Amino acid sequence: MSSGVGAFDDLTEFSVHFLLARQADVRLLPHALAKAWPQCPALEIIFAVTMAAGSIQQVLQGEDLSRRAAEAWRVAALLGADLYLMQAMGLPTATAADLLAYWQVHDRFFLP
Repeated sequence: MSSGVGAFDDLTEFSVHFLLARQADVRLLPHALAKAWPQCPALEIIFAVTMAAGSIQQVLQGEDLSRRAAEAWRVAALLGADLYLMQAMGLPTATAADLLAYWQVHDRFFLP
C-alpha cells in the first residue's frame, strides 16, 4: 500500500475495520497502519485513528464499541506524545516509518 492522494481515506477505512474487529488489540492499530503505509506522514496515522474513533462513537452504539472508541482516542493521544518525544530527542518525525523505527528502539508499546 502506498501513501498519496486518497491514502487518508484508506487509512481511516482500515482503522474503522480494525476497531470493529473485536478480537484485535486497539493498541496494535498504529503499528498495522505504519506497516501498511510506511511513507505516509506520521501525523496522518494519528488523524486516521482519531477519525475512526469519532466515526464509531457517532454512528454505532454499544458498550463494547464505545470502549474500543475510547481506547482509540487514548492511542491517538499516546501517538501524539511519541511524536513530541521524538521531536524533543531530535529524531525524524516525518513518516510512519519514523514511528516504527522509534518504537523498535525506544517504546515497544505499539509493537506486537
